[in-house]
Amino acid sequence: MKLKSYYDADIEIGEEEPLKLGIKRLTFEENTKLKAAWREAEQKKEDEELWGRLLLDTFRKYIKIRSKVIVELDDGEAEVKRGEELLDLFGGRPAILATIFLRVLAQNSLSEKERKNLRRLIASSPSSGGSKTEAHGPKPETTAESAESEDSAVNVGATSQTRIPSGSTEPGTPSSSSTLAPSLN
Repeated sequence: MKLKSYYDADIEIGEEEPLKLGIKRLTFEENTKLKAAWREAEQKKEDEELWGRLLLDTFRKYIKIRSKVIVELDDGEAEVKRGEELLDLFGGRPAILATIFLRVLAQNSLSEKERKNLRRLIASSPSSGGSKTEAHGPKPETTAESAESEDSAVNVGATSQTRIPSGSTEPGTPSSSSTLAPSLN
């Protein structure tokens, strides 16, 4: 049996394609240290500096970008090449940062069944673009016929390059809030 040093992980970010990452297969020592740092941060949920250091260290050491990611800026384009650059890219979207961090923990700590349950939980969260919760009350009646036909075009082309528009050319800093204090409980 040959084991890969990085697990493949697709993270939904609300774009046409998922963000394709590699998550390092942690050694026992790396996993123990990461869990201890996470538990410490969990106890100090309001300590933004501690969470920022934890995310930076995790993304720098344990995340690889698997597909070409181009960010459209006001004055051109930039390519995201390293895991820690995701902190600037998604600094204003802490749910994505927390999702990536949880994937590192989950991939290295949980059983396959627990990972599936976590993926299902992440996919159903409102910020993930996953399933939406149903509205309360009776379902309204349909008032128009479906506009779809059998001859409709189907989107079959997908590129291996993800373009992410940005409204700012200033690098962000890791944003932290209670959503960055993920819990597997």
